[in-house]
Amino acid sequence: MPTTGMKYFSQSLDTAGTFAKSVADLATFTSLLTDRDLEINEINPKDIRIGIYQNDVLSEASSDMVKALEKAASISEQAGFKVAKLVEPAELSKAHSLHSTIQCFEAAQTLGSEFDLYPELLSDGLKEAILEGKAIHPDEYDNARRSAKNARRKTHALYDDVDVILTPSAPGAAPHGFATTGIATFNKLWTLMGSPCVNIPAFRDGNNMPLGIQAVGKFGQDKQTLSIAHALEQIFRTICLTR
Repeated sequence: MPTTGMKYFSQSLDTAGTFAKSVADLATFTSLLTDRDLEINEINPKDIRIGIYQNDVLSEASSDMVKALEKAASISEQAGFKVAKLVEPAELSKAHSLHSTIQCFEAAQTLGSEFDLYPELLSDGLKEAILEGKAIHPDEYDNARRSAKNARRKTHALYDDVDVILTPSAPGAAPHGFATTGIATFNKLWTLMGSPCVNIPAFRDGNNMPLGIQAVGKFGQDKQTLSIAHALEQIFRTICLTR
């Protein structure tokens, strides 16, 4: 979707997303916004292969979130989906570690004038990111972009074995208050890869707060990703409401 008029933080990573009450509503809304056919298709679970993404970042998820992912995998398998663990390739792990290099370098460029003219109006976190970006040499940034491109090729190959990947949407439940929207740990890699992602809010933690499981699809396969996410949402909600 166009980002014209948006004040960038990182021009190659910033994207526009949509929120809705359900995956079906999300598909309809995004279809109307983009004039693309993204409406839900009915799918047969037996035809769909799901990969449960395994990487070091999972250690940052709360115990409730880890249980929710395990529950999502178990329910999916019981519903007829083909489910298997998917170990993160080294290329994607490297790209994940270079996300901040790309983001901060671009932030130092796009927000450089604000930093120079109005530093007192910027948050400490934003100033820290800009300072980090200013210290990054262009060669380091260019190498990080090359690694990201290499990882995108490897990401395409992942979908030779699966149709969609499931990961946590966030480390845990939403934080209290309005000081922060939370930590983007589980979003950074897929934003860098350009993958379509759909949050499925069907689980809850010990405090009855919502937990989201994220369906990640292949680049360009937004309609399929939405359709699979919709099917999973229906199954997850049915199971969770009856238990």
